[in-house]
Amino acid sequence: MMMDVSGVALEVQGLRKSFATSAGIHEVLREVSLCVQAGEWVSVMGRSGSGKSTLLRCCSGLTGADSGSAVVAGVNVAAASQDRLARLRRSALGFVFQDYNLIEPLTARQNVGMPLLLETRGARRHRVDIDRAVEDALARTGVTELADQRASTLSGGEQQRVAIARALAQHPVVLFADEPTGALDSVSSKLVLDLFHHLTQQGTAVLMVTHDLDAAACSDRVLILVDGKIEHDFYHPTAEQLFGIMKGGERV
Repeated sequence: MMMDVSGVALEVQGLRKSFATSAGIHEVLREVSLCVQAGEWVSVMGRSGSGKSTLLRCCSGLTGADSGSAVVAGVNVAAASQDRLARLRRSALGFVFQDYNLIEPLTARQNVGMPLLLETRGARRHRVDIDRAVEDALARTGVTELADQRASTLSGGEQQRVAIARALAQHPVVLFADEPTGALDSVSSKLVLDLFHHLTQQGTAVLMVTHDLDAAACSDRVLILVDGKIEHDFYHPTAEQLFGIMKGGERV
């Protein structure tokens, strides 16, 4: 069943973030505002130091912001308490990173089911529902045959698909992805990007940081950060257009 994809999944207003350095205070994000709709896939690009990974971390609650807001499911994740964030991560936030973030001694099936098991502490789901969600997610990502293998024995592409299966099983409001194809070959990268497309079809919004022009061109929309501010915001660019913009030539 396809989820309702209407409405705003992530709303960011006036986000600021600075870090102390040996040279003084460095302002990484400067009044960043953006909106991501449910079912929309937005990529964030920019040169090293532009603030793209910091933006993703503030929007997902992994790093607190100095000011401004990033609201998911009615919660300002940029300023929420750790307890509130922990609850939100089990119900509304999904994560896929370059280093996969799987629990290596656990099997693929156990990794996918872990967030759902944590969510059931309040008896919100029955075990049979969890098992069904896990098996469905493993099947949709093509890793059913790997379900009982420990994460540490899987290849990079296999681990990334398990990480995405974990997100699929959660049905998150927003999936945050930081260079999800950065360590993968072209075949595994395409599989991962196809899975992101399936996630958006079930109503999940995707916010992805990437250096990969082809990966960014698969998304619905691309933001390009320059010195902590959004310089470009446009829909369905080609890889060639992105190359021109990143090189400082073409403007869209």
